Amino acid sequence: MDTFTEIYKQLNAVPGLCDSIGMEKAMAFIRMAARLKDKITVAQPPSFQGNSPPSELPPDVASFLASAAEIAPDFIHGCWTAFSSLIWRYEGDERVSEALKQYGLDRSISGRMLFPPTHHCTEPGCINKKQLRQKHDASHVVLYTLSEGACASFAHTLTCDVCHTRYYPNYSVKDGLRTYYTTIPNTIQVGRINMSSNAFLTSSST
Repeated sequence: MDTFTEIYKQLNAVPGLCDSIGMEKAMAFIRMAARLKDKITVAQPPSFQGNSPPSELPPDVASFLASAAEIAPDFIHGCWTAFSSLIWRYEGDERVSEALKQYGLDRSISGRMLFPPTHHCTEPGCINKKQLRQKHDASHVVLYTLSEGACASFAHTLTCDVCHTRYYPNYSVKDGLRTYYTTIPNTIQVGRINMSSNAFLTSSST
């Protein structure tokens, strides 16, 4: 329940937290964390279903939020406990872009990270009902947009533990066969810059 009374109870349970943050920092925390739901999701164990938020933030996300929202690291868990249910339903805010640029890149976090369109295996005949796993580090990419030009970003891949299909932002690969998704993606891969970085182009006005 997200009433101010319930939120206050959660925040007040951490000594000093209510005296250290106000509405501005609380909203910054909520907006930024909401933009990182995919990042938070892929760090969870295979049994995680995503219907409700996890009890803990991944360390890199917690570190980012502490820096970007200017909240002491010791208070981040208390903020997550108080706001996580709201964050899990929140759609985010473009105003966090500058904070993501300033604090996120060193932690492999950006405001336009690329993920596969699914967190569960869609391969016909696969019996795996658990969440896909992130078994490889994110790849550095350059994302070309209309609103912000070229942006440094990261592309993530997820892997099925049962059929070993590997899911990329634009396509999946099983037994060496590449299959493009039937839905139109928000971004398309347009080329390779070098051996460690690809170029993606947004398919929308942003």
